[in-house]
Amino acid sequence: MGNCNSSPPETKTQPVAGSPEKEPSKVAEPEPSLTPNVSLAAPVEPPAEEILKAETVKKARTAAEEEKAQKEIGSTSDANATDEPTTAPEKLVPDSKTGFLDDYTFGSDLGSGSFSVVKQAIYKKTGEAFAVKCIKRSSLPPDEVDALRDEVSILGEVKHRNIIHMHAFYEEPEHYYLVMEIMDGGELFDRIVQKSFYNEKEARNLVKILLEAINYMHERNIVHRDLKPENLLLASMTNDSDIRLADFGFAKRVSTPLSTQCGTPGYVAPEILKGDKYGLSVDMWSIGVITYILLGGYPPFHDDNQAVLYRKIKEGNFDFHPEYWDPVSEEAKNLIKSMLTVSIEDRMTAKDALNDPWINMSDSKLEAHDLNGTLDEIKKFNARKKLKGTIKAVMAMGKMKRLIESLTQASNQIDNENETAAKNQGDVIASLLSEEQVAEFKEEFNKFDENGDGTITTDELAVVMKNLGQNPTEQQLKDMVEEVDIDKNGTIEFGEFIMMMTKLIGSADATESVKEADAIESVKEADATESVKEGDATESVKEEQ
Repeated sequence: MGNCNSSPPETKTQPVAGSPEKEPSKVAEPEPSLTPNVSLAAPVEPPAEEILKAETVKKARTAAEEEKAQKEIGSTSDANATDEPTTAPEKLVPDSKTGFLDDYTFGSDLGSGSFSVVKQAIYKKTGEAFAVKCIKRSSLPPDEVDALRDEVSILGEVKHRNIIHMHAFYEEPEHYYLVMEIMDGGELFDRIVQKSFYNEKEARNLVKILLEAINYMHERNIVHRDLKPENLLLASMTNDSDIRLADFGFAKRVSTPLSTQCGTPGYVAPEILKGDKYGLSVDMWSIGVITYILLGGYPPFHDDNQAVLYRKIKEGNFDFHPEYWDPVSEEAKNLIKSMLTVSIEDRMTAKDALNDPWINMSDSKLEAHDLNGTLDEIKKFNARKKLKGTIKAVMAMGKMKRLIESLTQASNQIDNENETAAKNQGDVIASLLSEEQVAEFKEEFNKFDENGDGTITTDELAVVMKNLGQNPTEQQLKDMVEEVDIDKNGTIEFGEFIMMMTKLIGSADATESVKEADAIESVKEADATESVKEGDATESVKEEQ
């Protein structure tokens, strides 16, 4: 799970998610307890509704003050507001009689992250399969403990058909165990790119499901803070509408305006980048970005230069390019504009969005808007995202930060438009690196080039991805190679690998976390568990973050 960063986002190139962790410092005092071993199936005494009601009454100062506080959420205000960790809800009933291994048996490995491994777990009483994130307590920094506390608390409270379900949580001497429903269907976008046809009705249905889940959260004053395609998962391989919102590592209860800077650059709201106070409305900005991608096939905000990307987001600078957007209805564009509004006061709420004309347009009208051209663009977008996640996961334990800095410096020395043809840019950049740097990049290249012939094939890429817990289709592999195969010979050479690193890793795009430049520890469980993505904020598999 990742934690949010209190300092402003850097304008230099972001390091790679999944960077090696620093050795956690030894603390003499015991760790703060999250919550005893729990089973969400246990009876609740007193009823959870009464507990929440009592807490609300206890916390409210006066009705007028409470109303005022609610109005401040998501807009201006409280200068002393902080993101303090919240205690686990009392509905998580202690069950001290059993431990995790008393109740479950381990199955196959599903993935791994910065602080945890994800395994299949079989519930002994029913034989049902779950995804369990096993977190070693000694490796978890204090701020990550706080983030885990918030995640467990919120997941224990939310109960919605389109939000991932936490079955149980165990706190034991050596490990924390977070037991989640298992997502057998993988990522939503993986399913979309397998379609042979695609229209506006399908996109609308997906956006509506997401809005319903977020409206449910916002009604309870919970903000997600990291909405993006990777966190939209499918429960099964057979039902395209059985979607779950996952990855709650950045989620927060909102009682006063927040100020912590976190999220993913391509999807993060401008007020977060500016360091302003914010609230629930940041999720609506992210939904606007996702809706744009679903209809156009590419993100509204993207640039290889992080500073330029941030400026575009802060200014709300995006376009509906005619070659991609002419088939899309004006109603859909209007909804996007109402969500991608820099002004918090003018940005549409989830409740209002559910009443929007496009969301409620008849199926027959929406089916008339064919988006097969958009489908091709989504395939490219998804391939680029997956390839980046794979490379980050492979290089996560290497000297990535320093390598990327050297690569960025070298790439800045050439004029990509005039100096050389695109085919040779990677070789030119490599020539500007030191011998040691070239050797280090070749070492990373060789992790993919299994037979050592100087090229990366789809088969070799498949081996790497399967070792990371991913199961790409043949078409997905072809799409990923095609994204960076400049000479179109079906493989990736070293020069193309360097160009890929420059474009995919060195840039701040929709896959990197808004965190301090040297603290992006999240491989967000590195896209390596996209089929599980159980619901945590960086490790639930927060790739890329």
